[in-house]
Amino acid sequence: MRLKSESLYWLIGLVAVAAAIALSLRFGQRAAVATVRPTLEDRMPDGSLFTPSTQSFLRERHWLETVDALRIEVDADLTARVEFVSPENDHRLSLANYPLHCLVPRLHYPAAAEPDAFDALNLMLAEYSRNSISAPVGKAGDAMAHFRTTLPETTPWALAGDYQFKPKKHVRPIRVGLVNNCLKPGLWEISASDRSGEIYHAWFDMPEDLYYDLVAQVNGVPADFAEQALVWKSGAAPLDLDRLRTVTELIGELPFSLHREAGARGFSTQDSRRKLARGFALVAGEEGYRPPRDLAELTR
Repeated sequence: MRLKSESLYWLIGLVAVAAAIALSLRFGQRAAVATVRPTLEDRMPDGSLFTPSTQSFLRERHWLETVDALRIEVDADLTARVEFVSPENDHRLSLANYPLHCLVPRLHYPAAAEPDAFDALNLMLAEYSRNSISAPVGKAGDAMAHFRTTLPETTPWALAGDYQFKPKKHVRPIRVGLVNNCLKPGLWEISASDRSGEIYHAWFDMPEDLYYDLVAQVNGVPADFAEQALVWKSGAAPLDLDRLRTVTELIGELPFSLHREAGARGFSTQDSRRKLARGFALVAGEEGYRPPRDLAELTR
């Protein structure tokens, strides 16, 4: 049994290596430059950031706010190097070994030989989900995702008088994150944080040809199919469950029913359910304001 188990592990390893090599040969090395747009969040009436409790003292004051472009290099193994291109050229910060195949929308089953509507549906649903990777500082030669920088590790502020804290512009972050946003295809985010919260948050558009090629290579579908699949579409879609499973035995059948009259259901978190139950959200009716009877009433 031991020999058989070891042989199986070796076989799985060889298949994974072969798949990585095949993917590498198909993709090749790519590079692009993207414009980066920092601090686009909604603001309070007084002009302050909408989510101050999650922000660092350095937010809007860090050196990263001066950066206006990102240089993106994608290796054949689909790991990315993303470098902040600063017009001042006084410091450098770059992300290394960020695995893009974990960030683009993915099918978790083999696509059809001729990709079909079921494949398109699952790619679309995966596109409108948020995927991110946050990594710490590292050094040349590190195999895992990390960032490197010339920014010094120091306190984020200096005393300018009694209880007068002056933010330091050049401070090394604790972590840097790369995010494939859930709002539209190709819209990405990049952020940095220190021990107290977010010090930087920006948006950029992944170059279209690069993005659709990435999605195509990761999922084994044509790039033009990937581009069309990621466009949001409403309405009915086919569900071919047998492509997601292998039925080995039928153990029985059970009836089910939908209780639409029982009130709102299907919340993203238990906290959302509690807020609605406590009357934090009300809808206007003929009898005045009241809790919604179902989720549809919240969007009418």
